Amino acid sequence: MNNILTASTNCYHKYPLDVNLEHIAAAGFDHVEILTLPPWAEDLSLSATDREIATFVDRVAGHGLRISSLGGQADLGSEAGVRNAHAALHLAVALGLSTIGMGVGPLGPRDFDPTVAEPFYAALPALLKEARKNGVKMAFENRGPLIQTGAQARDAVERIGKDEVGIVYDTANALHFGGVRPEEEIDLVLPYLAGLHLKDKSGPPDQWNFPELGTGYLDLRRILSRCLGGGFTGPITIELEFQGEPWPPLEDIDGALRRSRAFAMGILSAPTVAGQHAN
Repeated sequence: MNNILTASTNCYHKYPLDVNLEHIAAAGFDHVEILTLPPWAEDLSLSATDREIATFVDRVAGHGLRISSLGGQADLGSEAGVRNAHAALHLAVALGLSTIGMGVGPLGPRDFDPTVAEPFYAALPALLKEARKNGVKMAFENRGPLIQTGAQARDAVERIGKDEVGIVYDTANALHFGGVRPEEEIDLVLPYLAGLHLKDKSGPPDQWNFPELGTGYLDLRRILSRCLGGGFTGPITIELEFQGEPWPPLEDIDGALRRSRAFAMGILSAPTVAGQHAN
């Protein structure tokens, strides 16, 4: 397969970074997605200097890992939010990444809020100009009050232009935030897909419950097979968020992450998927 299978540091939310990286590597991964989403998570500070960024990369490499992707937030409705979005973009450039995943609007609210659109689109051109100048493509994740579903992400991309932006699609967020089954809309995002967050769902749609892959009720096999069959070659990030804080003990996360990786690899190595992906 051409896709990188990676794990998000969010799997070990609130655990010290070196513990987080050590356990992701022990689960069989050689790539990791890092987050810069204060106050939720800030693996690498938005104010990091070039020297601190280089030290961070060495720190990750010391665990046998490479950084596959970076998750940030484009809350462009405030001066602080604009500064943070530009800082996250700077980190992506310094890390040598070609794409940065961005939620849209304030971090936290789960209800759809169309009033976020006006300040977002007003401040976006400057951010896109900086991204274009540095050879980085922004990809909107369906997380935040403006973009919660694949259809909303697609509409945003088509409004701006697919050469400028893409989509990081989170399978469980579509249902949790947007009330839409990801199986029913995956084809909408395929032409613009830059990254896939593979996340399962248990319990009622609005309940925070994101278990190990294959134990929830989303048809992740169908979704992933459809993405690969549609020519998607971007990173596939496993994200486990369990039932919220506090996160489970380390040994429980370890087992869930190893089994989730095995579940994903079982799909990726299936002959039908391999055949679709080769075409």
